[in-house]
This record gives sequence, C-alpha cells and structure tokens, in this order.
Amino acid sequence: MQIIIESIALFALFCLGSYGILSIENQILYGIYFSFEALYLYTGYFAFALLFVGLWLPNPYGRLLGLLAFVAMSWHFLIFVYLDFGLNIKLILQKILPENSLILGGISFLTSIFVFCASLINLFGRFKMYFWVYLIILLALLHILTQQKILSTLHYSLLIATLCALSLKIYKHIKMPKAN
Repeated sequence: MQIIIESIALFALFCLGSYGILSIENQILYGIYFSFEALYLYTGYFAFALLFVGLWLPNPYGRLLGLLAFVAMSWHFLIFVYLDFGLNIKLILQKILPENSLILGGISFLTSIFVFCASLINLFGRFKMYFWVYLIILLALLHILTQQKILSTLHYSLLIATLCALSLKIYKHIKMPKAN
C-alpha cells in the first residue's frame, strides 16, 4: 500500500513540476502558455533525470523512479510519433533513419521497453538490470547531445557529470566483493 501511495505522490509531483516549468518558461521566454516543442524537451529531460536519480536510490525507490522514467520516455516517444507524424510508420521511418540522434533515442527507448517488461514480470530473478540502465542513460545522453546544434556549458557539464557517475557506479560493481 505504501508503494502505491508513494507512486501516486511521485507521479503528481512529476505532473505538477512539468506543468510549472512549462508554464513559467513559456510565459517568460515566449509569451505563450503551451508549446509542443517544450513538451518534447521536458518529457525527455524528466525521463533522463528520473532514470539518473533512480539509479542512485535504494531498490524500491530506484525501481519506482525507473518505472516513472519509462512513463516519461513513453510520453516523449508518443508525442514525437503522434503529434508530428500521426502514427504514419512510413513518415516516421523516413525521419528517423537519416538522423543519428533519433536512432540513439529509438535504441534507448527499445532497451527501456525490454528493461520495463523484465522488471514487471521479474524475468531474470536475481539478474541485476542496472547494466541495461547504464546503457539507456548513455544512449539517452547521446540522444540529447546530438540533438543540439551548439553545445553549451550546461551540456558539457551534463556529459562530464553523467560519465563520472556511470564510471563510479561501474567501478563500485566491479570492485564489490562477491558474497559466497
């Protein structure tokens, strides 16, 4: 019961936060209250942030943030597929195949579907899914960076922080003593 209450609270926080950021930024920068481009950006950024933060939290909370990150990734993907192309597969493939950033995002999303399904049905039992999550984070980061025409200091900081954090996590797993 506690996990249900916490998931509802986190989802409400996610919705309120995204609405607040979207409305404040659009009012200040563009003088508008809603834009689909802002929806693209923030669903993707929220998915990345939830996945990254969830990787550092203990299991029940990290898993919950991972599931919420999958929801945000799904929204990000559905906004792209439905609003831009009206679910027309031919147009989607024509757009995705020539662009490396969209291929990276697609591979990241497909991998996240695999991890999501495996997590829900407990497919691997004791198999740790975090290595797949590392791959998803890395691909998502590359997706974000290759979308930018000009990389700012914020993007370089994000790259360095993510690579350092992932390196530290991998190092801890390699150096962790194995239990008999």
